[in-house]
Amino acid sequence: SWGGSPLWLAPPPKELASGSWPPCCTRCGAARIFEMQVLPTLAARLQKVLPEGAPGLASEWGTIAIYTCSKDCTSEEVSEEFV
Repeated sequence: SWGGSPLWLAPPPKELASGSWPPCCTRCGAARIFEMQVLPTLAARLQKVLPEGAPGLASEWGTIAIYTCSKDCTSEEVSEEFV
C-alpha cells in the first residue's frame, strides 16, 4: 500500500531514520512517501523472457525504492519522483 516500507537488503540510509531523506516534493514541498520498490529478481526474469537476453541488466543492485509526493500533487507537466 502507499506509504509502506521497502524491504531493505542492507541497513537503510542513515538519513531515512533522521527524516532528512527522501527530499520533499520539488513541486509543492510536501513530504515524499514510499510507493513501490523493484527487487533484483526483476532483472533475472527479464533476462529469461527477452530474446536478446537483456545484457544491460547484468549489473548488481539490491533494491530500488521509489518515493512520490504524499499530497499526490498533479499537473499537466511531468512530475519528478525520487528513486
